[in-house]
Amino acid sequence: MTDALEFTPNLRRPKKIALLFVVDMWGIEGPYADGNWHKLIHQAARSWITENPDQEPATLWSVVRPCDFFENGTSCYMTCSTKLPDIFFDQLNSYMAQYCGPHVTVAEVDFDLPFNSIEGWRAYLHFEQGQIWEQSDAISWRALD
Repeated sequence: MTDALEFTPNLRRPKKIALLFVVDMWGIEGPYADGNWHKLIHQAARSWITENPDQEPATLWSVVRPCDFFENGTSCYMTCSTKLPDIFFDQLNSYMAQYCGPHVTVAEVDFDLPFNSIEGWRAYLHFEQGQIWEQSDAISWRALD
């Protein structure tokens, strides 16, 4: 197993965004409110890598932005990746909808949306070597528990 301190992913930013997974982070109530929905993303990611251990290196990027995808019209948590297939986002959406109801969606971007036109993207999770990695600090990565 690769030591977390030795692992440095090759993070490649998408040129354009074609698909977004969006979370209505202020609309979720119950046990997954207040950011606890991140646990669901981690569980879905673990399931994906278990079923797809040969997944090519891919980074799941995230950003929090104002959006109008949901009725409350407040901030949304958005993720994207060019190396994770659309089916990953569909499965993530189906899984999270079981717990978060209508507060998650997959949105196809049907216009030219350059990745760099949205500020604040961060590398959220990285898929490589049959594992899921998360940043532990500004330079170090560790395998997701």
